[in-house]
Amino acid sequence: MLRAGKRRPKNDFDSDNSLKLFDIIGIVVVAVWLGLSGLFIYRAQSSSASQSSQRSAEFVMREGATWLVLRRNTQDAGYVHQTRTELADGWLLEHDTYMVVDLLGEPQSIDASVKTRLDIDGYLRQFTTEVRTSGGLFKATGKVEGETLRLSTTLGDDATTESIALDEPVRLSINALNALVATDGLNPGETYRASYMDPYFAMLSPVEMRYIENRELEVYDENFQADHFRKRAGERELDFYVDAEADLLIRAFPLRTTAARIPAALGKTRSASIRRQLETRNADAAKEAGEAGERKTLRVAVARQILAGHFSRDELSLADANAPPAERPAPADDDQSGEMKIAE
Repeated sequence: MLRAGKRRPKNDFDSDNSLKLFDIIGIVVVAVWLGLSGLFIYRAQSSSASQSSQRSAEFVMREGATWLVLRRNTQDAGYVHQTRTELADGWLLEHDTYMVVDLLGEPQSIDASVKTRLDIDGYLRQFTTEVRTSGGLFKATGKVEGETLRLSTTLGDDATTESIALDEPVRLSINALNALVATDGLNPGETYRASYMDPYFAMLSPVEMRYIENRELEVYDENFQADHFRKRAGERELDFYVDAEADLLIRAFPLRTTAARIPAALGKTRSASIRRQLETRNADAAKEAGEAGERKTLRVAVARQILAGHFSRDELSLADANAPPAERPAPADDDQSGEMKIAE
């Protein structure tokens, strides 16, 4: 006699089918996820390789931050802080300087900042400059629109605007070495000249750099292979030492002031300490001068010349400070502005 086998309940078959369907969907989802992940990684690598291949052959720069301490006669005189941020289409740069100078028998502080946008080859897109002293505030902005550079400056109550036609793209003077280091075959003794936008004067200025040598240089107990340049500033030359990516190691300012790089880890703490000590010293000196009725303030024009490297103490007189009226000589007949000129 035949016996009929037990029939599985219908819901058991439905459960098996549901499990199989769930497994299939899971496999499909994982496969799609892996495929998309692989595509994302491929595109990211391709994009990275593409950006790397787009790095300029005529402009060298490293992303990051640099701190330099200013020294004069073995004493701290301020600091420089530079930050460089690489963008998809160029660079964002910030350049801050705090310096104290002893002029006219009284310490005077200079606070300056330059912020700029460059394209991938280091050519200027736009910049802003601020220079502040006890004598006032100077501001400048510039923006390249096509083949025209639009400039605006403010000094006290005076504001000016100007449009400069550009025959070719222009770089900032503070980035001249980034272009020179990228040059193939630098020859010792050879001089390089070009026109650059000076952010402190907000004008196009000729820059002359003489290449000295490539040498090993020790800075803060670290050895570097450095390129040595000398920048012409009137009748003088200022020394600049940079590493392989044109990052400053040592540079000279007027008034026998030298800036030297310190480790980034020490930069923020050291600069804050230097500023605190110098501001205390300045305040004490200002108080004494005020009590004696001899308080002087440094004109912004002088500070801009020091920052740009075109200043000489020999050219300084009381006209370069807001001295008491009885002590201020009248301007020369051939220069009613009282401004010092950039040495040619």
